[in-house]
Amino acid sequence: MTAEARQFIEELYYANQDKLFRFAYRLVGSEEKAEELVQEAFVLAILHEAELLTHPKPDKWLMVTLKYQILNYWRRKESSSELSLDDFFSLEAEPIRDPLETVLPKELTEAERQILIWRFEEQLDYVEMSERLGVTQNACRLRLMRAVRECRRYWDKNF
Repeated sequence: MTAEARQFIEELYYANQDKLFRFAYRLVGSEEKAEELVQEAFVLAILHEAELLTHPKPDKWLMVTLKYQILNYWRRKESSSELSLDDFFSLEAEPIRDPLETVLPKELTEAERQILIWRFEEQLDYVEMSERLGVTQNACRLRLMRAVRECRRYWDKNF
Protein backbone atom coordinates (compact mmCIF):
# COMPACT_ATOMS: atom_id res chain seq x y z
CA MET A 1 0.00 0.00 0.00
CA THR A 2 1.38 3.36 -0.96
CA ALA A 3 1.73 6.19 1.54
CA GLU A 4 -0.91 8.15 -0.36
CA ALA A 5 -3.39 5.24 -0.21
CA ARG A 6 -2.63 4.69 3.48
CA GLN A 7 -3.30 8.34 4.31
CA PHE A 8 -6.50 8.28 2.22
CA ILE A 9 -7.82 5.18 4.07
CA GLU A 10 -6.89 6.69 7.47
CA GLU A 11 -8.72 9.93 6.67
CA LEU A 12 -11.68 7.94 5.44
CA TYR A 13 -11.61 5.91 8.64
CA TYR A 14 -11.54 8.90 11.00
CA ALA A 15 -14.20 10.75 9.02
CA ASN A 16 -16.66 7.82 8.79
CA GLN A 17 -15.95 5.32 11.55
CA ASP A 18 -18.41 6.81 14.05
CA LYS A 19 -21.26 7.06 11.53
CA LEU A 20 -20.63 3.50 10.31
CA PHE A 21 -20.54 2.19 13.87
CA ARG A 22 -23.88 3.82 14.76
CA PHE A 23 -25.44 2.42 11.59
CA ALA A 24 -24.17 -1.10 12.30
CA TYR A 25 -25.14 -0.93 15.97
CA ARG A 26 -28.74 0.00 15.07
CA LEU A 27 -28.97 -3.03 12.79
CA VAL A 28 -27.22 -5.68 14.88
CA GLY A 29 -27.84 -4.45 18.43
CA SER A 30 -24.41 -5.41 19.72
CA GLU A 31 -21.48 -3.02 20.18
CA GLU A 32 -18.97 -5.82 19.78
CA LYS A 33 -20.53 -7.12 16.57
CA ALA A 34 -20.97 -3.58 15.18
CA GLU A 35 -17.27 -2.83 15.74
CA GLU A 36 -16.33 -6.12 14.11
CA LEU A 37 -18.48 -5.40 11.04
CA VAL A 38 -17.04 -1.88 10.67
CA GLN A 39 -13.53 -3.31 10.89
CA GLU A 40 -14.40 -5.86 8.21
CA ALA A 41 -15.68 -3.07 5.97
CA PHE A 42 -12.37 -1.20 6.35
CA VAL A 43 -10.42 -4.40 5.67
CA LEU A 44 -12.36 -4.68 2.44
CA ALA A 45 -11.56 -1.02 1.74
CA ILE A 46 -7.86 -1.78 2.12
CA LEU A 47 -8.16 -4.82 -0.13
CA HIS A 48 -9.93 -2.71 -2.78
CA GLU A 49 -7.82 0.41 -2.35
CA ALA A 50 -7.33 0.97 -6.09
CA GLU A 51 -11.07 0.96 -6.68
CA LEU A 52 -11.71 3.14 -3.63
CA LEU A 53 -9.10 5.74 -4.61
CA THR A 54 -10.86 6.33 -7.94
CA HIS A 55 -14.40 6.03 -6.61
CA PRO A 56 -16.39 9.30 -6.79
CA LYS A 57 -17.92 8.80 -3.32
CA PRO A 58 -15.72 6.55 -1.17
CA ASP A 59 -17.82 7.18 1.97
CA LYS A 60 -20.88 5.82 0.13
CA TRP A 61 -18.79 2.83 -1.00
CA LEU A 62 -17.98 2.12 2.64
CA MET A 63 -21.62 2.44 3.68
CA VAL A 64 -22.78 0.03 0.97
CA THR A 65 -19.99 -2.39 1.86
CA LEU A 66 -21.00 -2.27 5.52
CA LYS A 67 -24.63 -2.81 4.59
CA TYR A 68 -23.70 -6.00 2.74
CA GLN A 69 -21.51 -7.11 5.63
CA ILE A 70 -24.54 -6.73 7.93
CA LEU A 71 -26.81 -8.60 5.52
CA ASN A 72 -24.32 -11.46 5.34
CA TYR A 73 -24.08 -11.49 9.12
CA TRP A 74 -27.87 -11.93 9.45
CA ARG A 75 -27.93 -14.61 6.75
CA ARG A 76 -25.23 -16.60 8.54
CA LYS A 77 -26.97 -16.13 11.85
CA GLU A 78 -30.33 -17.31 10.48
CA SER A 79 -28.84 -20.35 8.79
CA SER A 80 -26.63 -21.41 11.67
CA SER A 81 -27.83 -23.78 14.29
CA GLU A 82 -25.79 -22.24 17.06
CA LEU A 83 -27.41 -22.01 20.44
CA SER A 84 -26.22 -19.65 23.15
CA LEU A 85 -25.74 -21.01 26.65
CA ASP A 86 -28.63 -18.87 27.89
CA ASP A 87 -30.89 -20.32 25.21
CA PHE A 88 -29.65 -23.81 25.95
CA PHE A 89 -30.44 -23.61 29.65
CA SER A 90 -33.83 -22.07 29.00
CA LEU A 91 -34.94 -24.98 26.82
CA GLU A 92 -37.45 -27.30 28.37
CA ALA A 93 -36.52 -30.94 28.47
CA GLU A 94 -38.34 -33.21 26.08
CA PRO A 95 -41.01 -35.15 27.92
CA ILE A 96 -40.01 -38.69 28.80
CA ARG A 97 -42.06 -41.22 26.92
CA ASP A 98 -43.00 -44.60 28.24
CA PRO A 99 -41.15 -47.49 26.65
CA LEU A 100 -43.12 -49.15 23.87
CA GLU A 101 -43.05 -52.38 25.84
CA THR A 102 -45.39 -50.90 28.46
CA VAL A 103 -48.07 -49.79 25.99
CA LEU A 104 -48.18 -52.84 23.72
CA PRO A 105 -51.15 -55.19 24.19
CA LYS A 106 -50.39 -58.11 26.51
CA GLU A 107 -51.89 -60.57 24.04
CA LEU A 108 -49.01 -60.15 21.55
CA THR A 109 -46.44 -62.91 21.30
CA GLU A 110 -42.87 -62.25 22.34
CA ALA A 111 -41.75 -62.30 18.68
CA GLU A 112 -44.40 -59.71 17.74
CA ARG A 113 -43.40 -57.49 20.66
CA GLN A 114 -39.73 -57.74 19.75
CA ILE A 115 -40.15 -56.81 16.08
CA LEU A 116 -42.40 -53.83 16.97
CA ILE A 117 -39.87 -52.58 19.51
CA TRP A 118 -36.99 -52.97 17.06
CA ARG A 119 -38.83 -51.06 14.34
CA PHE A 120 -40.63 -48.30 16.24
CA GLU A 121 -38.53 -47.75 19.35
CA GLU A 122 -35.02 -48.66 18.24
CA GLN A 123 -35.81 -47.57 14.66
CA LEU A 124 -33.97 -50.44 13.02
CA ASP A 125 -34.36 -50.84 9.27
CA TYR A 126 -35.43 -54.06 7.56
CA VAL A 127 -31.85 -55.07 6.79
CA GLU A 128 -30.84 -55.01 10.47
CA MET A 129 -34.03 -56.71 11.65
CA SER A 130 -33.79 -59.46 9.01
CA GLU A 131 -30.18 -60.14 10.05
CA ARG A 132 -31.18 -60.43 13.71
CA LEU A 133 -34.05 -62.76 12.84
CA GLY A 134 -32.07 -64.76 10.29
CA VAL A 135 -34.73 -64.31 7.61
CA THR A 136 -35.04 -62.42 4.32
CA GLN A 137 -36.08 -58.78 4.25
CA ASN A 138 -39.42 -59.71 2.68
CA ALA A 139 -40.12 -62.19 5.47
CA CYS A 140 -39.18 -59.50 7.97
CA ARG A 141 -41.63 -57.06 6.36
CA LEU A 142 -44.40 -59.65 6.51
CA ARG A 143 -43.70 -60.38 10.19
CA LEU A 144 -43.79 -56.66 10.99
CA MET A 145 -47.05 -56.16 9.07
CA ARG A 146 -48.63 -59.10 10.93
CA ALA A 147 -47.42 -57.76 14.27
CA VAL A 148 -48.87 -54.31 13.51
CA ARG A 149 -52.15 -55.89 12.40
CA GLU A 150 -52.35 -57.98 15.59
CA CYS A 151 -51.51 -54.95 17.72
CA ARG A 152 -54.31 -52.95 16.09
CA ARG A 153 -56.74 -55.84 16.49
CA TYR A 154 -56.06 -56.10 20.22
CA TRP A 155 -56.21 -52.34 20.73
CA ASP A 156 -59.51 -52.12 18.84
CA LYS A 157 -60.92 -54.95 20.97
CA ASN A 158 -59.77 -53.39 24.28
CA PHE A 159 -60.61 -49.78 23.55
